Amino acid sequence: MSTISALAFEIQQTTKFHDIEIKRSYINEIVAALFGFKTFNSLKLSSYPIFTDSIDDQLDGELFENRCEELNVSIALAPFFQKHLSNYHFLYLTNEEMSQLVRHALDDDSLHDNVLERLKKTFIEFPQVSIYPYLIAQFYSDCESDFDEQNKDMNYLYHRYLQGKEISPTWKAGLDNFIKEKERNNEYKDNYIKYLKIAAHLGSFPAQLELYQFGDNDHYVDDDDFDEDMYDYSH
Repeated sequence: MSTISALAFEIQQTTKFHDIEIKRSYINEIVAALFGFKTFNSLKLSSYPIFTDSIDDQLDGELFENRCEELNVSIALAPFFQKHLSNYHFLYLTNEEMSQLVRHALDDDSLHDNVLERLKKTFIEFPQVSIYPYLIAQFYSDCESDFDEQNKDMNYLYHRYLQGKEISPTWKAGLDNFIKEKERNNEYKDNYIKYLKIAAHLGSFPAQLELYQFGDNDHYVDDDDFDEDMYDYSH
């Protein structure tokens, strides 16, 4: 029940069970109003869903009442809407609001993990929408494609370390720090490329451009050689 249409269907079935007839199109309009949009078309054309734990305190009661009045629908039906919306876990944000949410999360460590997790949960429910993998990729964009090249000396020591050769205590602390940074960079780079590839495959031009600009044309994947294993969104 992730889409508005599915939600409206459930609400209509409940009202029918209580011998109350209300057009599905009216339900769509009223639900859109609860999410803060004046019309259902406005919601469809200018917003994206985003997962949230609870929407109970984030609905627009005033717009709901106004829309009910315009459609000549009794606000006494509010409990029917509330019942179904209490189990609905998606808000609808405009493109600018979505971008702002991500920008704030990238700038504020206290928001970072929460917003990233919400985007991943949303993408599981809406796997054909390219904005989600593209935005998820931005959380991993703090990586370098030529990390080893930028740290030649430490990378040389790192390979000596892998070969089991003794490392001078003078360099040990620096090498330990390099290994941590290298592992983090590799993790971020893998995820950055993974989600950009998915977004590019779904038709996102910004994702295609970022893949090209990242410095390795091999990162781009055409439809013919797209790896379906990349559709593992669980991590």
